[in-house]
Amino acid sequence: MLYAVELYFDKKTEEKIMRLPNGIAKKGISKRYLEWKTRPHITLGLFNNIDFEKCDKLLDKLTKQISSFPTHLSSIGVFNNSKCIFLSPVVTRELFELHREFHNIFSFCDHSGYEYYLPDSWVPHCAVMLGDSDDANALCASVKYVIENYEVIHGFFCEISFVEITMPVKEHVAHKLKQYDGISIYKSPQNFSINPDLNLK
Repeated sequence: MLYAVELYFDKKTEEKIMRLPNGIAKKGISKRYLEWKTRPHITLGLFNNIDFEKCDKLLDKLTKQISSFPTHLSSIGVFNNSKCIFLSPVVTRELFELHREFHNIFSFCDHSGYEYYLPDSWVPHCAVMLGDSDDANALCASVKYVIENYEVIHGFFCEISFVEITMPVKEHVAHKLKQYDGISIYKSPQNFSINPDLNLK
């Protein structure tokens, strides 16, 4: 079984993002994204055949020590090989350090085949069109639609969850981050707010 770990937005931001895939579907261009029944998200990592109970407990401990933090979806991108159109978040220190620490904690998991989610290879993105089974015309039409309807989106990251990659996806419990208090979760390169004993290797 393939699992993703997904970083979710606040509800208002989700609604703004969903206007794009909903609009693409309404125009009759592609409904593939909606068929996945996924929430808008940034994928932190992909893993094969994990010990789910152990990993979910780790994730719960991790999220209890991290505050919600701001994000800005400031540009548009395309993965041409998978026909994926996405919004790109500004890579802040909070996002960078969360991703790196996440992979430090879950380094015992099997990520073979998905190394492009590892630190120094990761391209953080929020998909708004997943057209792997659509023809090339759908991709071009979707790009045009997104360009014409996209505006920079400001919001917050609020939850993290394990998701089983099935059709549609199966979301497990979404662990809420602590309430945003206006203080950055970033401490220093040597002192991120994650306890070493979270690493249960």
